Amino acid sequence: MKKICISYRTAYLLAASFVVIIIISIIAAQVVFVNMGHWLAVSEYVDNADVIVVLSGGGYERIKHGIELYERGYAPELWYTGDRPKKEQTAFWDAQFALEYAVERGIPEDRITILPSTSTWEDAESIVKSLAARDDVQSIIVVTSWYHLRRSLNVIGEHLNTNNITVYYTSSDNLPYDPHSWWTRDEGLVLVLNEYMKSFYYWLRYGVVPWGTF
Repeated sequence: MKKICISYRTAYLLAASFVVIIIISIIAAQVVFVNMGHWLAVSEYVDNADVIVVLSGGGYERIKHGIELYERGYAPELWYTGDRPKKEQTAFWDAQFALEYAVERGIPEDRITILPSTSTWEDAESIVKSLAARDDVQSIIVVTSWYHLRRSLNVIGEHLNTNNITVYYTSSDNLPYDPHSWWTRDEGLVLVLNEYMKSFYYWLRYGVVPWGTF
C-alpha cells in the first residue's frame, strides 16, 4: 500500500481549518440555542389586575412568583390550576402543595382558588369557566415559567377568543437557567426541548399555532 505523505504546512492548515470549523459550529449552536430560548420567553406585560392566575407545574417557582405579585398588590386574589379528583391525587399533589405554601406565606385561604386541570389545555378551560362565573373579574395576570409562557398564552387566547378580558403575563425568575443559558444544564435542555415538542403537538391536535399573537 502506498503511503500518503503530506507536508507540515498542509497538515497545519488542515488542523487549523478543523479547529476553525469547530469554533464556528460552537458559536452558531450558541446563537441558535439562545434564539430558541428567547422565542419561548415572551417579554412580560404586567399591570394591576383582578386576579393572579398561576399555572401549575414548576415546583415552587411559579407559585412563589405569584405570591410575590400578590404581596406587592397587583391583585387581591390568587388562582392556581392543577386540582385533581381525589382518586388521582398522589403524595406530591401540586395544587395542594401550592395552597399550603401560599397559606404559610400569609395569604388568606379565602383569597386562593384551586382550579381543576391536568394540562395547559385544561388550564385554559378552567380559567375561562371561572371567568364566566365571575362578572367582577375583567383582567388577569398569568404566571408561569419563561419557557412555558408562549404556549400557555396562545392556548388561553384560543379559549378566550373574543371575551373582553385583559390578559397580563409574567414569568418567574426563580430558575437556575434563563433563555441565554438553558442549554448548559440538563434540566433546561429537557424542559425547553420538551416545550418545543408540546408546542408542535398542540398545533397538530388543537390547531393552536406556536407563533400566535395571544
